[in-house]
Formats: sequence, C-alpha cells, structure tokens
Amino acid sequence: MSRETIENYRLLSCKTVCQTIGFSRSTLYAQIQCGTFPPPVKIGKNAVAWREADVVAWIQARPTSNESGGE
Repeated sequence: MSRETIENYRLLSCKTVCQTIGFSRSTLYAQIQCGTFPPPVKIGKNAVAWREADVVAWIQARPTSNESGGE
C-alpha cells in the first residue's frame, strides 16, 4: 500500500477534527445532526473517529471568501 493510500485511511480524533476545522465539540456534533458534516465511524465500544479524507473533502467543499462574496 502506498503512503498516499494509507493517508486516505487515517482516522482523526474529535479533538483533532475540532482543532482542524475551528469548531467546538458541540458545534461539530450539531453540524453532524444537521447533515452538514460527515459523521464519525465507530472504532470501539465507546470510541469514534473521523476519516481524514472525509474531513479534507468537507474543507475543500467550503467556499472561499472570494466565492461567498466576501472581500
């Protein structure tokens, strides 16, 4: 498996996701409830994580300030 393929399977903790996208934990879960952020995958009895590829895709799908009419 190539390094690029392995990176597609990397899992991120809630803390890492929140730091990466700038959301609080409660905002993250509210966005998941609304269907506007990818849900986590269950990795254990009481543990979840997010696929890095899903988080990156979500970030890339966000409009830039120029696209949203900001200056």
